[in-house]
Amino acid sequence: MEEIFVGLDLHLRKTQRTAMLANGRIIKQDRFENNKEKLKEFLQDSLKGTKVTLECLGFCWPLDRFYRKLRI
Repeated sequence: MEEIFVGLDLHLRKTQRTAMLANGRIIKQDRFENNKEKLKEFLQDSLKGTKVTLECLGFCWPLDRFYRKLRI
């Protein structure tokens, strides 16, 4: 199975998600609400071992901590 990379662009109310293969082919793009339930759904939909990159802004750290807590 090819490695999948996911990029998250965090906005105030929604997050833009782009999933792509190592060769750059986009396999999924969508947006989801910034609430705990939708974030949990995103993690459950992600394949174990998927590399996730979060846009690094001042207000991204609570989201980063939330993801890390759920992944452990």
